[in-house]
Amino acid sequence: MPDLPLPKGLPLPKGSLMKPPSSWRLPARIANPGLVAAACWLLGGCASAPLPDAPMPPPPAHAWNSPAPVTAWPTAQWWHELGSSELDRLIADAETTNDDLAAAQARLTQANAQARIAGADLLPQIGADIGGGDTQRLLSNGAKRRYASTDVELAASWQVDVWGRASAGARAARATAQAAQDDLAAMRMLVIATVARAYLDLKANDDQIACAQAAARSAQALALDMDEEARHGIMAQQAVAQQRILASQAEGAIPPLQASRVHLVLSIALLTGHSPEGFSVHGGALDALTLPPVMAGLPAQLLIHRPDVAAAERALAAAGGNIDAARRALLPSIDLTASGGVASVALNGLASEPTSVFDFGAGILAPIFDGGRLKGQVRLAQARYVELAADYRKAVLGAMVDVEDALSAERYARLADEQQDAALADAQRVLEATGMAVHAGTLDRQALWHAQAQAVDARSRKIAALLARTQGLVSLYAALGGGWTVPDAHAP
Repeated sequence: MPDLPLPKGLPLPKGSLMKPPSSWRLPARIANPGLVAAACWLLGGCASAPLPDAPMPPPPAHAWNSPAPVTAWPTAQWWHELGSSELDRLIADAETTNDDLAAAQARLTQANAQARIAGADLLPQIGADIGGGDTQRLLSNGAKRRYASTDVELAASWQVDVWGRASAGARAARATAQAAQDDLAAMRMLVIATVARAYLDLKANDDQIACAQAAARSAQALALDMDEEARHGIMAQQAVAQQRILASQAEGAIPPLQASRVHLVLSIALLTGHSPEGFSVHGGALDALTLPPVMAGLPAQLLIHRPDVAAAERALAAAGGNIDAARRALLPSIDLTASGGVASVALNGLASEPTSVFDFGAGILAPIFDGGRLKGQVRLAQARYVELAADYRKAVLGAMVDVEDALSAERYARLADEQQDAALADAQRVLEATGMAVHAGTLDRQALWHAQAQAVDARSRKIAALLARTQGLVSLYAALGGGWTVPDAHAP
């Protein structure tokens, strides 16, 4: 190999302990280019070994291979389709002031900062140093001599990423940041779904309160009518006493529902980041909401759309990058350093000419013995990769199970709601017919009480069925990833 001449115009500082020879020569043992190439090939092969085997998710079933819908369903802001401006406002508040979302956003900021830190290893590091000093010495003749010095130095260093270790670390950090972005999206989806569920529970609770209050009023009115008839000897006192008990029981069912309402309002306050003091939610009737239809078909894009699945995939990619970085840590590292500047010394007020100083160095550091630490780090990264691959498989399978379960729950809840509609209509017809028969004198008032109880029970079951149906829609939206946007087919 030919000699490598020392670059011209780069003087070394006087008195340097690292004076190079007039020429640079590689050691004789590795001066053969063939040996150097072979060593690089072998070391590079060690660093680029394939990833360890890991369990991958099975391909989706035929039902999951439907083409993507022409229109987005559910939409990215699916809760607007329910038609509640109050719910829209509560979710908007949660998106801006929820503490869990704020913490997830902070974690994303940290991950982006870590990615920037990791990417900085690929670039040279440059620094500047400005200094000076003042020294006085007492000579043997009693005179004083003063020395003043000033120096300015610019230093640079760069670790050449020959084997791609820094690049692998930067890729892993970027994947981790992307996983944090997906975690934020998953947290947002969870918070929105939780607010929607709590609001639906509140509206159903309001309906149950209204139903219980109506039942108590009817029971109390019936007790008064029966008491009037008892005073005229038409109704037995035992029947009147029994009706009063039923009226009191109907009244007693109201306070627990009111306590549940307070609890739900406080839960919504916490989710939306509001102080509980003075916070209120109107609520209202559950059947005032609009229930959008469920579109058929499960596009395969669902598996990459859900934030939790995407986060698991990003984490797996980051683990693969960490394996590459750990393997490449076994290889030698090459450091280049350079520094330059000017220095001057003043003696008793007489300034000397500034002296230019420049230094350049290169070094190769290869691990020889570390007690197995580096190889242990490789095995650790490989085991972590296998673990995250299992988590990714679980996330994919879990997404499929969640959607299937949500679809099934929504379908059967819709059927139950329709059946309760019919039952409530029948109970109302029976109540009207019984009331007419009581007024006509063909039935007693106890029959009216039984008809009222059936109507109240049918109304309560209808509220529960409608709540299950609306909650099923929310669960389905969450299982589908919280809504999406169909990409523009004409976009480049």
